[in-house]
Amino acid sequence: MAKKKVNRQDYHHLLWTRRTWNSGYAKLIRDHPCAGGYIPQRTTHHLIHKMVGEIYCPSDKQCKKAYIKLCAYYNDDVISSYDNIERKLEVLIKCFKKSKKTVQDLEKQLEVIREHKGG
Repeated sequence: MAKKKVNRQDYHHLLWTRRTWNSGYAKLIRDHPCAGGYIPQRTTHHLIHKMVGEIYCPSDKQCKKAYIKLCAYYNDDVISSYDNIERKLEVLIKCFKKSKKTVQDLEKQLEVIREHKGG
């Protein structure tokens, strides 16, 4: 019997690349449990990186404000690490509302995910 091909789930950071989100509040928000999730690797994950490119990282001051908002949402149970990737992106968009470029990149990512839902 032939082995069934499995579309393995892969952890996707919603804020990338690691190189640009690697210090200060940018790293804290990237590593937050609500800033990533598991998605199908061979389809959705690949398409996101191909179609969106890199997510713009704003100043540390803007990242700090976004991090504080994300932590407040998390502590108030507005968002959970168990929420789906779309919900996490919607909340991140709210957190970064002062950074137009970051919001545009996150909205593009959300659009790609919604278009290719289900892998």
